[in-house]
Amino acid sequence: ATPTASATPTASAAPTATSTPRTVVTPTFPTTPTVATIQPRPGVTETVMLPDGQGMVLVPGEAVGRSALRAEVRVVPPPAAVPTTVTVLRALEITFANAATDAAVTELEEDVTIEVSYGGLSLTEAELGRLVIYNATRNELLPTTLDRARQVAVAKTRRFSTFTLALASGPVPRVYLPVALDQAAGGW
Repeated sequence: ATPTASATPTASAAPTATSTPRTVVTPTFPTTPTVATIQPRPGVTETVMLPDGQGMVLVPGEAVGRSALRAEVRVVPPPAAVPTTVTVLRALEITFANAATDAAVTELEEDVTIEVSYGGLSLTEAELGRLVIYNATRNELLPTTLDRARQVAVAKTRRFSTFTLALASGPVPRVYLPVALDQAAGGW
């Protein structure tokens, strides 16, 4: 008999450096992927929703090159080979393939925006300061901004694999908006 996944969510402890261990509820696996076809249409951005409303992937038409791509996004179990400096809160896999040939595409022509929800995780202010989107396949902390009004972490990348919403124990790369000098107003 083939083993099947249980229908009941499981809980796992995810200790952090600044708080007591927390219980993070993870979905049953495997999850059904969200699938979309992205056409090479300059000026048009396609939205691929993450399963269970956990965020979205925004793909500009310019990013796919000359051929339509099939995008698949699914919630996955936390990757096994994660450094001890990263505490995984959520994991997702984003894959692209040529829609005509089904050949895998791991790098796009332009950046794609990944938004992952941290709503419902009850993170402290200190934990929010350590929240990051982590490319688990490339062992890379992505420069991440937090949209606190919508409770999402936002990062851009053109390389695709398994990503996690994570707490980093080291320095967190952040994206800062450039400050423009307003000469008409006499300075900043």
